[in-house]
Amino acid sequence: MQWEDITVVELETKRTHCDCCQQVTTHGAGDLLWDEDFIGWFTVNFSENSASHSPIIKVYVGDWSDGAPADSRWGVVVSWHSEGCSLLDWDAEDREGNDLFTCLNRDDVLGSEFAEELWAMVDAVITKDSRLKELQLS
Repeated sequence: MQWEDITVVELETKRTHCDCCQQVTTHGAGDLLWDEDFIGWFTVNFSENSASHSPIIKVYVGDWSDGAPADSRWGVVVSWHSEGCSLLDWDAEDREGNDLFTCLNRDDVLGSEFAEELWAMVDAVITKDSRLKELQLS
């Protein structure tokens, strides 16, 4: 799977003010398609102040049909910064009480067969989501 072959469908966008710095923060969501088939969905969160708040991309894959169990759905957190992207671990608040999907941490992804697909999806989001074009990561 190559990022060029993934279609990014932008869905809702919401802008709020960051609790700590009061900069405008954008929260967006979208779907990921490969050969017109749904392969996952994502969220993006970023602030006008990218120097102190790296953009966060969360990618969700697996079976998201009604009634699918949490162990058939996975979520991954990626931080995007001037040096590239980094996998993050889910914090305890996100993991506690989560019965919708399985939180994959760095060690779950690194070296896995899924890693290449994940990075293709992340590259597609970064390259094709027009909401991210306004970011100047340097």
